[in-house]
Amino acid sequence: LCLNRRVGMGKPTPHEKRHADLFERADHALAFDNLGSVSAKAEVSKSSVSRFCVRTGDANSPVFIRELRGEGAEVFDSPPKRHEKRIASGKINERGLLASHLEGVAANLRETTARLREQDFTRALDLLADTSRPLYCIGCATAQHMVGYFYLLLRYIRGNVVLLDGNASTIAHRMETIDKNSVLFAMAFSRYPVLTANLMSYFREKGSDTLLLTDRHTCPMMPAATLPLIVHAEGAGMFKTRCSAIAVMEALLEGLAERLPENVGERYVAMRDVSQHLGIFLRE
Repeated sequence: LCLNRRVGMGKPTPHEKRHADLFERADHALAFDNLGSVSAKAEVSKSSVSRFCVRTGDANSPVFIRELRGEGAEVFDSPPKRHEKRIASGKINERGLLASHLEGVAANLRETTARLREQDFTRALDLLADTSRPLYCIGCATAQHMVGYFYLLLRYIRGNVVLLDGNASTIAHRMETIDKNSVLFAMAFSRYPVLTANLMSYFREKGSDTLLLTDRHTCPMMPAATLPLIVHAEGAGMFKTRCSAIAVMEALLEGLAERLPENVGERYVAMRDVSQHLGIFLRE
């Protein structure tokens, strides 16, 4: 993308190398930054950032950011644009659509299995299984309901868990005791909600551990993640699949059930007694 057109700039100075290293690491995540945040990440002055942008062919840093955002839009494309591309390709056909979609799901699962490191999964279990540490869960947009699903089943396994919804006006009432002993489980995809990003930054400022389940290494929330878990979420359809994220969440739940076997029976019985008393389900 932008960096590919800058290979001819010649030998960089030490400061320019800092910029180049940052751009190579962050890639599209820089599209969410401004002059101040870029200079802070590169640990150089704002004027140094501006000079680097001029050196690489842009009039100034705002032009560079606009250019990068334009290219980033091709990666973070919207569902309508994805649908338009598919119509234009002439590949929409109901016959075989189910099999084709399920094969895409399987491909995402295989790619996630190949990329997600076993040691990172184990570290995630270590964080989530420590019931002495209060666990907070957050997700917005599609991730809000997926995190809600995770939270609901997690309650069978452990307590001391707080679900943070996307209501910014009341979220502080569930966060008054955040400290370095707290853990945040966050999920974010594609457009990367500002509320989730701000919460992750806030938890890190308090010294808390943050576990991030996301779909790209270039997610702008990565710097605030103690431990990122990257899943594959690609496909030709209008909506990008969330199958890999759901599968990883379910694997985490299975791992936690094995780590905390003494909790499962006791908590299930307590929940069953309540639901039976209230007559919630046709069958327990």
